[in-house]
Amino acid sequence: MLTEWRRLCVTLGRPVTVHTVRESYTGHAVDVDKTGALLVRTEDGGMERLLAGEVTLRKR
Repeated sequence: MLTEWRRLCVTLGRPVTVHTVRESYTGHAVDVDKTGALLVRTEDGGMERLLAGEVTLRKR
């Protein structure tokens, strides 16, 4: 099921802007973990695990 989710997720591999209650940042959506959290590599090289928030696709 996770493989299918990844295949259908249009966000993966794309540049994104993320807004959460606490912060906003930009990066690339790189994966979905086994709990369904979106993993985003931030511009500074860090990895954020997103469980809730607003994700906007950016132009490549």
